[in-house]
Amino acid sequence: LVSWGCGEFGQLGLKDAAGVFNSPLPRFLRGSRELLFVRVACGSSHTLALTGSGDVYSFGQGTFGALGHGTTESCSSPVIVDSLWGLGIVQIACGDNHSCALTVEGQLFSWGRGKYGQLGCGSVENHLQPVPVTALSDRLLTQVVCGADYTMAIDSDGQLFSWGHGHWGQTGHGTQDNILVPKLVCSLENDNIVQASAGARHAVALTSGGGVYAWGDNEQGQVLPGGR
Repeated sequence: LVSWGCGEFGQLGLKDAAGVFNSPLPRFLRGSRELLFVRVACGSSHTLALTGSGDVYSFGQGTFGALGHGTTESCSSPVIVDSLWGLGIVQIACGDNHSCALTVEGQLFSWGRGKYGQLGCGSVENHLQPVPVTALSDRLLTQVVCGADYTMAIDSDGQLFSWGHGHWGQTGHGTQDNILVPKLVCSLENDNIVQASAGARHAVALTSGGGVYAWGDNEQGQVLPGGR
């Protein structure tokens, strides 16, 4: 695993005798070769990394519990998220200050900041450790993505669910309300969604037929040409 850029909060996983630091060039994380990472996800100031054996490591800013270690302390080197050990994690995703992990059995866990309902647990509480998103426990999920403060997931039937911050319409429910539990994006119910991508405040979905839908903040033309 290599990282570069701003390391103020330890999000690069790099540390020497002088403490954490920035790196203008890619640098190897010490010990990462042995762990064999296969996926990585970045939040605003924290990082998740997934090993080939399904273990999740996190490092960086621990505010709101984004690292999943049961505290709000920051960490400058990869530390395993103990509560996910043995669950067979296959996907990871980061919002600004929240995180998600998807198991091989299609079950979703979330943790970190919950102010806007982005954890999908029915409240606005922060969670310092991963908790199951029980509202989707009867679904076989195939993908999870996070925007700044919202989350989306696709199930095996090609249905898209979203929740969290809705001020810019980024959850796709035709409202600016925050959504505290996963909710089906009804306007896409008759489409087979195969991939979703989340920007900070806008979202895009791809159908099996090659169609693309976009919604949310359009100030810079990220949804429709011309902006706003």
